[in-house]
Amino acid sequence: MEFTLEDISDAEIARRRALYEPLTEAVRELIDAAIRTEVDDDTIRDVQRTLSAAAQSLRAAQSDGPYGVRYTADLQGMPWGNAVIGLRNAIAPPVRPERHDDGTVTADFTLGAAYEGPPGCAHGGVVAM
Repeated sequence: MEFTLEDISDAEIARRRALYEPLTEAVRELIDAAIRTEVDDDTIRDVQRTLSAAAQSLRAAQSDGPYGVRYTADLQGMPWGNAVIGLRNAIAPPVRPERHDDGTVTADFTLGAAYEGPPGCAHGGVVAM
């Protein structure tokens, strides 16, 4: 198994979480707004230019290839690019797993327009995730 090892502290993990989680949430909000917007053509074009500039800024320094799962020196996993629970993946539903002492894992979350299926329902593919 090939994986990325990062020798970082719990404090550094917390710092990264505090930095990237709000960015991911803002992109989720943007996706929802883009799906449901009814603004005029000029506003759409202005927003597109702004988003292209923002993407260019973020690409100024980025890793090659997939994000994958990164591990700390004590093998704590950070699956932050994951399509289902990725902290840094805005297309991942906003799932925050909670581990319980009995070994079970639960999560409460709300799905927005990006996850729509039939009227009033989540898409079956999203449900299967």
